[in-house]
Amino acid sequence: MLRVAPAWVLVALTSLASPASAADWLAVYNADEFDGKHRYLAITSASLPSFGFVCEAETGRIKLLFRTNEPVSRSLSKSMPIHFNQIVLIVDDDPVRSYSATVDEIDRKLIAQSYEASVIELAGIISTAKRRVLIAVEMYGKKYFREEFPVAGSGRAIQMLLKACPKK
Repeated sequence: MLRVAPAWVLVALTSLASPASAADWLAVYNADEFDGKHRYLAITSASLPSFGFVCEAETGRIKLLFRTNEPVSRSLSKSMPIHFNQIVLIVDDDPVRSYSATVDEIDRKLIAQSYEASVIELAGIISTAKRRVLIAVEMYGKKYFREEFPVAGSGRAIQMLLKACPKK
C-alpha cells in the first residue's frame, strides 16, 4: 500500500514546464498557504521526470526527491514496499551512490524521497558535476525508472537552496 505525497510535491514537480532536452535546474521557493510551511527547492526544470532537493525551512532538513514520468504498473504498485527502497545515482562517471528511500504514488507516477543526512553531500557533488546524473529506484534488488538528467544550472540552484535553508 502506498501513501500519498503532500500536494505541494505534485505542484512543485509539475509546475516546471521546460522540455527535457533544454533541462536546467531551478531554485524555487514555495510557501504553503494552508499549513504555513516554507520550502526551498533546487530541481530540474523538466516537468516530468524530475528530481532535485527540497529544504523544509521549519526543520532545516534537506531531502532528495525523484518523480518519474513512466506510469507505475498495477502489479508493481501492489507489491511495492513503502520503505526499504533505494534511490541510486551515478554523477558523471563516479561510482554508484545509494540512499535509503520511501516511495509514494501520485497519479500512477512514482515519487521517491530520501531524508538521509548524506544527501547534503550529494547536493554538493551534483553542484560541481560536469555532464549528467543517472538516477533509478531500486526495489527488491532490481532497478526501475532509470533516467538521465543534465546538470546545467545545478550549481547555482543548489547553492541558492543551501544558502536559504536554515541550519538547525
